[in-house]
Amino acid sequence: MMTIDEILKGIEVVSCSGDKNSSVSGIEFDSRKVTAGSLFVAVRGYSSDGHDFIMDAVASGAKAIICENLPELQQKGICWIKTTDSAKALGYAASNFFGNRHPH
Repeated sequence: MMTIDEILKGIEVVSCSGDKNSSVSGIEFDSRKVTAGSLFVAVRGYSSDGHDFIMDAVASGAKAIICENLPELQQKGICWIKTTDSAKALGYAASNFFGNRHPH
């Protein structure tokens, strides 16, 4: 578990609404792998756009969303983070979450 604020280190945050001090259990860019407590990063790919799957991630229990375009309807209780480059943000988030772990 790591706080959203810790995961955002190095990421260019355009806007953020919600609780950055809450913890997430993991990071996913595939909405089908999102579980309760996950942070979902909506990345534009060659064949699909992760932004099309934000609501699927929310329905699966995502606690936080990093995206380039915020949806019109933003559910309460979720931390919404807007960035200029989701793919770059995913790299930083994964590095912060998986690579820079401090032993307990």
